[in-house]
Amino acid sequence: MQRWGSPRALESRIARHDSIVASQRGSAAIEFAIVAPILLALIVATLQTSILFFVQQTLESTVEMSARTLATGLAQTTGMTGPAFRTALCKTLPPFLRCDAIVIDVRTIDGFTQAGNGLPSLVDSAGSPIAAGAFAPGDAGSVVVMRVVYPFPVLPGPLGFSLSNMGGGKRLLMATSVFRTEPYSQ
Repeated sequence: MQRWGSPRALESRIARHDSIVASQRGSAAIEFAIVAPILLALIVATLQTSILFFVQQTLESTVEMSARTLATGLAQTTGMTGPAFRTALCKTLPPFLRCDAIVIDVRTIDGFTQAGNGLPSLVDSAGSPIAAGAFAPGDAGSVVVMRVVYPFPVLPGPLGFSLSNMGGGKRLLMATSVFRTEPYSQ
């Protein structure tokens, strides 16, 4: 007895096997299943990066507007304190930024070259404030550096993508403004 049956049955089996192998049905679904995780990861990474840039720019704009009150001497001539300045800055924050997470540091320096570009030690690695930040806006003609730091929570993305640079899934954002105060009358 033949192992594969009759020659006609063998030809039929080979023809069926060839049609299954040559069939293209379902190939698009399999290709999409292979590419979809990478495509999804790319979309999520792009969205997270866009959100982070938007929040950073919003923080920069808020700091620039608030620094104007120091540069014109308005804060100094009205006797504004650190907490009052913080309250004024928080009023210009958008609703997605929490005021209690912001740390403000305003210092008078001797010249523009001393402003530095290092990260101030105002928060710990978890994003909690370790220093209240100084508030020394100076007098007319003073060079002032104003730094605002904000630990922004970010979500981990697929395939190990993460924008956090602190513990607790947060990214430390910092906005700095260095300026000379205008010659205002005291």
